[in-house]
Amino acid sequence: MLGRAALATLLVLSLACSKKEAEPSAPKDEVEKQDGDEAKAGSATPVAPAKAEPPAAKAEPPAAKAEPPARFKGNGFSVPIPEHYSAVKDDVRSYLSKQIGQEVDAVLVKDTRDGGFRSSIVVTKIASNEVNPGDVKTCEVAAEQMGKAVGTKVQGAAKAVSYGYGKSCQFEMGDDSQHAIQTIVYVGKTYWTMTCNASPKALDTSRKECEQALAGFGP
Repeated sequence: MLGRAALATLLVLSLACSKKEAEPSAPKDEVEKQDGDEAKAGSATPVAPAKAEPPAAKAEPPAAKAEPPARFKGNGFSVPIPEHYSAVKDDVRSYLSKQIGQEVDAVLVKDTRDGGFRSSIVVTKIASNEVNPGDVKTCEVAAEQMGKAVGTKVQGAAKAVSYGYGKSCQFEMGDDSQHAIQTIVYVGKTYWTMTCNASPKALDTSRKECEQALAGFGP
């Protein structure tokens, strides 16, 4: 059983834990009034904090426009330079012209090797302007003659293909070490041959690069 001293200590601790101590001289009804006011204040509904506005969405920067491919400008024509290709210097073209005995109007060479072979795109002018580039029969004869001249086989059938400048003759030839896609390209009544040289091991990539040059050929 607790003694008087312990009972007095518990009473003091209990009073100390109340929210507000009553003044010793305050009357009983005043204390009850204060307690009632505090109870009302404690039971008031808390005000919800203001809802934070979501941060404004950042405007997306405008998409960068793709730069058009660089072009090689020759005498009476121009041709896009595919990615990873560069045009050789004039003195190199002059040297090649002397080597093959025919004027070389453009040479684009790939910066890297595919399948151990450095791909290239060569443009040379056709001497005659009496050419029907869309005639398949003429295309077949040209393919056969060129195959014999360079000592290689024609791969598949010669065909007529269409680009922005019109229908053109196209055929392919090669062996296990080199493959060439030969196409007649033209501006007006001036004709050139475009030869895309590639490794048979990287033919899919070279076809895409060759197609870019063919599709963009023009004045």
